[in-house]
Amino acid sequence: MTTPYEAKATPQHSATLPLHVLAHDEALGLGERCRWPRPAACPDDAPERIGRFDPGLTYYAASVAPSGERRASEWLERAGYSPFVPSRIVERRHAGRKTLVRRPVFPGYAFVGKSKAQSWHGILREPGVVSLVAAGSTPIVLPPWQMRLLAAADEFDAYEAPKPHASFHEGQAVRVVGAMWEGLIGQVMRAPESRRIAILLDARGKKLKMDVDVDLLKAA
Repeated sequence: MTTPYEAKATPQHSATLPLHVLAHDEALGLGERCRWPRPAACPDDAPERIGRFDPGLTYYAASVAPSGERRASEWLERAGYSPFVPSRIVERRHAGRKTLVRRPVFPGYAFVGKSKAQSWHGILREPGVVSLVAAGSTPIVLPPWQMRLLAAADEFDAYEAPKPHASFHEGQAVRVVGAMWEGLIGQVMRAPESRRIAILLDARGKKLKMDVDVDLLKAA
């Protein structure tokens, strides 16, 4: 007779992992996808929520100190509120080096959700919060559909810059096929890393540097 197998929780499955918050100027590693802290998992019968959006909360837009979105969010979360800061990965160039960093989509602002038991006055008492977007003296309550769209866009990386559709390389000759410079021949100044490409145009004997969308260029 065999003994029934008894499943036991192992340490690696029962441990609670700490949340990692990307600092304002911390560089991302290759393939790394860091986010602002995510809320805990909800029961199956809980109202639908998307990313950082919770339909059971009331949301406001808070103005925060310059470059203080992360700091204000941390204090608001400690106080029991639910801050939400949509973000995207951008390239930073410094001292000849390129790094990828995560930056807010709306610099200087954070969306803050509160429960029915909480007061919006308490949001203003948290460090880093300057004011709430208001109509007169009354803070504006953001509509749920708007917050749902913002959270969904952040969840599915809609704020990230799209990659170029065409492949161009530095020094390549290109022809403008749209806009007021149509037909002019130029040269790619550097390999594209977004939809905008820096080219050097030969316009009536003069050299003109300009940024052009990839859809307006083709190989010459």
